[in-house]
Amino acid sequence: MRKIAEIRFLTGILRESVRPFPVASLRTVLRARERIDRRRVPASEAADLDAV
Repeated sequence: MRKIAEIRFLTGILRESVRPFPVASLRTVLRARERIDRRRVPASEAADLDAV
């Protein structure tokens, strides 16, 4: 198991070093979208605020 983990770690470092530009991981992209979605107010809620 330790060898497999080491190989995966080194493969990740190699992959990062040969990329022409940095690429965000899927987890990072999903977290960013989640934050943006939380900031947005749905149109129905915005209409309720205007009516007050």
